[in-house]
Amino acid sequence: MNYGGRFGDLWLLLTGLMLLVSVVAQQVSLFMVGAVLLATAGISRLWERYCLSRIEYSRVIMPARAFPGEAVDLHITLVNRKPLPLAWLELEDEVPDDVVFSGDVQLTSSFKTGRRLLGRLLALRWYERVIRTYQFIAPPRGYYSFGPMSMRSGDLFGLFTTERTQPAEDHLIVYPEVRPMAALGLPPRFLVGDMRLKRSLVPDPMRMVGVREYAPGDSIRQIHWRATARAQRLQVKQLEATTSLDLLIFLNVSTTIPDWLGVAPALLERAVTTAASVADHALAHSYRVGLYANTNPPGSDQQLRIVLGRAGDQRLRVLEALAKVTGLATLSMESFLRRETRSLPWGTTLLIVTGVLPESMLASLARLRRAGRQVAVVYTGDAAAPSHFAGVPVFTTQWTDDGELKLA
Repeated sequence: MNYGGRFGDLWLLLTGLMLLVSVVAQQVSLFMVGAVLLATAGISRLWERYCLSRIEYSRVIMPARAFPGEAVDLHITLVNRKPLPLAWLELEDEVPDDVVFSGDVQLTSSFKTGRRLLGRLLALRWYERVIRTYQFIAPPRGYYSFGPMSMRSGDLFGLFTTERTQPAEDHLIVYPEVRPMAALGLPPRFLVGDMRLKRSLVPDPMRMVGVREYAPGDSIRQIHWRATARAQRLQVKQLEATTSLDLLIFLNVSTTIPDWLGVAPALLERAVTTAASVADHALAHSYRVGLYANTNPPGSDQQLRIVLGRAGDQRLRVLEALAKVTGLATLSMESFLRRETRSLPWGTTLLIVTGVLPESMLASLARLRRAGRQVAVVYTGDAAAPSHFAGVPVFTTQWTDDGELKLA
């Protein structure tokens, strides 16, 4: 509520009445006082009109991606790019409730759930630049937004005030915890259980080991035109055969049966940590890894999908996707599997990471196994689970007192 503006309007009204009375009563001294007050109000009104013009505000989070417990800096830069100084400037920046700043930083409550306000009151000289740095420890896994920001200022006397909101937001991505496979207690060859992984020898177009004469059935795209010109006979590229191991992780974000009972945060984090750890190990051992989850990432109307890959940035893509995972399932896992597996290449190992084992999902996995799919389950729940069902191996997670995670 703009109390300063209301008081300024009242000031103008009273000043106008004072001038009117002074003219009627022919009181020169009263008229002079009214004129001074009117001039003050006019200057204050002009100040209020231009005080927030050419004020630049920027927010930088460094680093913008971190693991839980790492140090993060929030840099705030404020610049006054005009000759008009500001006697006072009040700033309020929305920050996540999970962020705890180091030192004596004053935060006030917000009407928004899970949000607080980082407030500052300062003065700005003409063409002055002010930089403030706030430090905090990266909170638990998640996708955190900072902003919007609102600023308020006015004249020196507080007669007139104006406000401005900067809707731009900046984000901090906190990756999930990643456990090494040694801590998981699972030999590398049993990454997805005791089933045999399908290794397919495929020609790698990036690895040419020589040329040979063309044979019926060779692709036209494999013809080596320079070698053909030299030999005066069709020559084709001879490619090195490589081993392709494909692992697609399906993360079930449902933690209760049925889903509408709510979310079990600890169970969700256990499943996310398990998925991150398995993906990290598989990528380190030259697997092509993908990640699907039956939840929508922030700002998307589609379920989470990271297609199979093993490029250098695949690990960060998977971790970033897992950082944004919430416990809101937008599709049941059985429906999600039924839809997504139709287009998946055969030979891809499907690893379902889940904290619950509803009968409908078990039936869906059994159908996939009977159809010839390579399927395994990592169960992260607290209830007892079978070691296998319908030919599908089931692994459970074990958490030791010192926080070590193992699959058994």
